[in-house]
Amino acid sequence: MKRRIAVFAVIMLCCMLAAGCGRPAAGSAAPAAAPTAPPVSQSLPPETETEPPVTEQKNATAVTPAEEIVDDSGDYVDLTVVSEDAAFAELYAIAFDPDQFVGKTVKLSGEFTSVYDEFVNRTFYGCAIMDSTACCRQGLDFDPAPEFVSAVQALSIGDAITVEGVFDTYVEKGVTFYRLMNAKLL
Repeated sequence: MKRRIAVFAVIMLCCMLAAGCGRPAAGSAAPAAAPTAPPVSQSLPPETETEPPVTEQKNATAVTPAEEIVDDSGDYVDLTVVSEDAAFAELYAIAFDPDQFVGKTVKLSGEFTSVYDEFVNRTFYGCAIMDSTACCRQGLDFDPAPEFVSAVQALSIGDAITVEGVFDTYVEKGVTFYRLMNAKLL
């Protein structure tokens, strides 16, 4: 069991190191220099000194309210309808208090990941997302429904996927784990 945890930790560390904490890729353009503010001694014309009304200000990222993530019954959590930051935060909430989500159907879009564990002779599949700074990664393990096994096996690591399944527990070698069971690729 300790070996499995160590393998998982190494994989997650490799994923975080591969992300590069948001550094630009080789050959990409350097970010533009941030605009500088005019000197304090320089005064603005009177009509531009006031802030525009709130209705004219634009938000850089639209965030869907948390109430829209969960349906009316409370049994369906759709992380595809929110911003990356909101989905990342909700995945953190799932990891922090997983028992609160057991039995709920969860839908998530992200990158496909997989790892083979030779000690349990099994391949584990996952769907992971990056935070908006491309520094951290969070995701869910999933067990594909029988009709989706061949489709999942044909995927390559890093492929964009949307997965939906029932969040549940399973016990392996006396340890409880969480994952999306009977998951479908959408």
